[in-house]
Amino acid sequence: RTLRRRIVPSLSARCMDKQLIAERFARARKTYAREARVQHQVAEKMMRILKENLLAEGCPPEEIATHFGHIFEFGCGTGSYSRILLQTLHPETLLLNDLCREMEDCIKELCRLPGVSFLPGDAETLELPEGTDLITSCSTLQWFNEPEVFFSRCHRALAPDGILAFSTFGAENMYQIRRLTGHGLDYPSIK
Repeated sequence: RTLRRRIVPSLSARCMDKQLIAERFARARKTYAREARVQHQVAEKMMRILKENLLAEGCPPEEIATHFGHIFEFGCGTGSYSRILLQTLHPETLLLNDLCREMEDCIKELCRLPGVSFLPGDAETLELPEGTDLITSCSTLQWFNEPEVFFSRCHRALAPDGILAFSTFGAENMYQIRRLTGHGLDYPSIK
């Protein structure tokens, strides 16, 4: 597209230290896949919900595996959800993204598959691939400064009838730890 819209930051903008986030995930990447059992459960549930919604919208069950030709996953991490996407949806292209460049080491076997590639960087500022059928992520959005601005960018990048599907943690996530220690993330509200 040649027309570029101006994105105005919201009044509720947060300021996440993306460099610090990337450094911490880089240090944890060797043990993350083993320790992130909850994230794997979230990824499996995301796929169940995605399939259920496709069926509810009238997609024949035999077409689910080929419904999304071009998928962009932001915040792919060690590839838990990426593997589920590939095994279930069989896209022509799968562009994997993570803020932490070192995560490419964790998904290098996936990137050897036809149509799969890795793009490191902050999804909030990357040029999103136009005409994408599915933009998706598990447990990443809580690290964004302005998710509502990102949603607008996704809307423009999606193909007609494309889907933005994501999971994130809510305001009540680990509130006990925050209350006891005074440390934790300010999770976005459902609104």
